[in-house]
Amino acid sequence: MRWARDITHFSGYAGEVVKGVIYPTIWLALIPVFFVWLAVILMLTVMVNVAPELVDSVMPIISFLVSSYLVGRFAIGAASGDVNSGFLNPNVDFFEPIYFAIRSAVLLLIWLLPIYGAVELLSALIQQTTFSAGALSFYSVMMMFLGFLAIVGFPLSWLLATATSSFAEIFSATPWGYVYTVRRRDLPIFLSAIIGGGLIFLGLYCIPCLYLGQGIFTFVVSLSVQDQAMVPMMSAFFGWVAIPLVPAMVSPILIGRLCGAFMQGIGTFDEETTAADYAVQAGSLEVSAAFVSDGSEGVAVEETANGSPEEFLPEDDPSDAVITWAKAVSAELEEVASVRVLKYSAEGVTSAELALAIEIGADTKLARQQEVKRLILEKNPPGQVIFVNIQNEEEIQRVGTLIYRRK
Repeated sequence: MRWARDITHFSGYAGEVVKGVIYPTIWLALIPVFFVWLAVILMLTVMVNVAPELVDSVMPIISFLVSSYLVGRFAIGAASGDVNSGFLNPNVDFFEPIYFAIRSAVLLLIWLLPIYGAVELLSALIQQTTFSAGALSFYSVMMMFLGFLAIVGFPLSWLLATATSSFAEIFSATPWGYVYTVRRRDLPIFLSAIIGGGLIFLGLYCIPCLYLGQGIFTFVVSLSVQDQAMVPMMSAFFGWVAIPLVPAMVSPILIGRLCGAFMQGIGTFDEETTAADYAVQAGSLEVSAAFVSDGSEGVAVEETANGSPEEFLPEDDPSDAVITWAKAVSAELEEVASVRVLKYSAEGVTSAELALAIEIGADTKLARQQEVKRLILEKNPPGQVIFVNIQNEEEIQRVGTLIYRRK
């Protein structure tokens, strides 16, 4: 059914992310974000006194890089499996968000340069055109459209920064094709979740934001303002100003977790893997079925659009060779969390074939996941290898015979 096929796995992830943002526990995640921005404000305050002429030009750049750093901390953690990842996620290395911010800046520059050129071209045409109602409407609509593209460029640059793990990948066609072609149905969900999550947060917490802003401002201003009679009026004003500021502070958390959820389970891109392979992993393939090679010649598992084989069957009596191979691989690769043996039957296959369902630990970093899969497939597995993911996990656990689980 068409409508059932259009409901992607990311839809569920997006709902979980938005639900996590509107829970009261989000205020705990906001604490480190608040202190990061406080440090930035203090730095800009010092800059105003030292080099005031640089503040106007430097502040937008610093704001974007800091925002990207915060988004990166939550995106990398969410991509590793925890969609409610916090600021101090142990799976996020210290330098990863910094590299993320730099990649985001490069990607945003690539996105904005053509838009800037189009704006300059339109401005030149406006100056040379005799104004009429039709021409003015056309130019206004075009300017609004370009402005919309510029605004959308920020979350999309963070999304692509999550999809890439090196600067070389920025200029590779695979991540761009994956995000804008294979996962194009998820992009409206991604953008809608950002807007909707922010509005829901604002609707739920506008009153606490009002009083929080008034309280903070009253405390700070009372220490510096000479005329104490002005404090209540200034506090009330700042309280209303603070209402949109707190949702703005929560936006790096929301956007970062959505970026990570968008890319969850994909791992890193490599030159030998096509965008269709990643589509199967994400459950976003629009065709009825796709074949994903296991690395051995002539062997493939047929997977449907939701990323699961046609049918899993139990295998109650695994051979000694299978058990020995599983234990050897698990001993060598500590990322292997469990191994189950089963049989699968797919359309076009005359008989069920032996398969090994391997689960990689959820705490394994994205850069390592793809490498572990490659190493497993290079070790001459005695049957078809199926990697456990969110789409097939329940069925595999139901019918598979467990032969190894890391303690």
